Amino acid sequence: MQIFKLDKTNCGWRNIQYPTTCRSYLKELQRRSKFKNFFNNLVIDLKNKKIPKSIEDSSDIVSYRTNGLVKYSGKYHNYCIKMSIEMTPEYIPISYSLDEGTASDSSILDKMLNERAKLPYRIYLDKGYEKYDRRRILRRRNCQVKIEMKKTNNNRKRAPRFSFSRENRKQRGEIEKFYAWLKSFMILRLNRQRVKSLFHGIFLIVLSYFAFRKLKL
Repeated sequence: MQIFKLDKTNCGWRNIQYPTTCRSYLKELQRRSKFKNFFNNLVIDLKNKKIPKSIEDSSDIVSYRTNGLVKYSGKYHNYCIKMSIEMTPEYIPISYSLDEGTASDSSILDKMLNERAKLPYRIYLDKGYEKYDRRRILRRRNCQVKIEMKKTNNNRKRAPRFSFSRENRKQRGEIEKFYAWLKSFMILRLNRQRVKSLFHGIFLIVLSYFAFRKLKL
């Protein structure tokens, strides 16, 4: 409960009960990959089957310049950690990635998709991920990409498979709501953890909490 309080309020270690014990316990569990294994066990059924739809996007976690993940982001114009999440339309997170603030959203997406054994039949992405080579590669893996095309002269005439309806836009926008829920945990609004592994463990606790709540176990 004390670690959950730290996640929710970002009050700092000194303002919770038994801070030294909680920190040591969290650090040891993270070292043993207990948080990662717990999250993977929660979503293993979704990872091992080809689901109909998924949504992927990235957001920033503003951070003090403490650990190796914190870098200056030209996109967000701040020092941050980049958080990327793939989720189902039911708001169940499937996979995640924590990267440096300078990392490209496109390269993070490619890394996450390459780690998946089975891709969804349809994936919704932001228009910043537009890349025709990626569309071709994913089509070979029976995965259709739905992206709002950039409004340029080169993109005016495209086949029907490139269409992006109002319903598609609403579906892709659902991940913004999920990020808003995640950032109700103040630890994901402003990171003050000096140790990268500790922050990774805290992030996995929050993600597992949402997965556990949304799954019908």
